[in-house]
Amino acid sequence: MNILIASSEAVPFAKSGGLADVAGALPVELAKLGHETRLILPAYQNVQYCGLPIEDLDIDFIVPIGSKTVTGRLLESRLPCGDRSVPVTLIGQDHYYLRDELYSIDGK
Repeated sequence: MNILIASSEAVPFAKSGGLADVAGALPVELAKLGHETRLILPAYQNVQYCGLPIEDLDIDFIVPIGSKTVTGRLLESRLPCGDRSVPVTLIGQDHYYLRDELYSIDGK
């Protein structure tokens, strides 16, 4: 089965609570059961400190949001999973995700 897990946070990339623990562990455990899994989450500023290599895929995208369009880029990393790994797609969009805190800016 092909399974995509979309989350706002996942260990080791970004963590504020239990969601990150589950979203980081679940795709690995499902892959161990033989499923093709992938995790997708925002490329927050702190993902660069996750301890895993992150590669810029040189893929840009445009998303219409109301009357404007927003551009972004795709990055990729991998979660170790025994003799294989689980791909992780990171959505790079500096206006929305390049900040010190996951869900706020300056505590707001």
